[in-house]
Amino acid sequence: MTKKNKIVAILVLFLIITGYLYINKETPIEIGDTYLFTCKDAKNIIATFYPKNDTLVSLNLSDGRSIKLPHVISASGARYANKDESIIFWNKGNTAFITEGATTTYKECITAESNPLN
Repeated sequence: MTKKNKIVAILVLFLIITGYLYINKETPIEIGDTYLFTCKDAKNIIATFYPKNDTLVSLNLSDGRSIKLPHVISASGARYANKDESIIFWNKGNTAFITEGATTTYKECITAESNPLN
């Protein structure tokens, strides 16, 4: 292999690796706004919203569960639900609640709307 062929081979390899890394790069994770909702029955919800790309909410519930729910259509406020809508997180202003099936499991939740945790 001539010196010219080696340089071409190295250049082609470099372009292949660079292209692979570009195509497979991960989108930077948006840092969301996190709020503590205090609910009835000594329960709480820590909710992280992603305002630049409002596609989901991340929830940490006081019963130890962590749930991510996609944003779905609602008539008023924000509604996030899993595919079969067995778990729904509703939020309007500084209030929220969670329904699981036909039961409201986190009721009368409120947060200091202008005071995110982060």
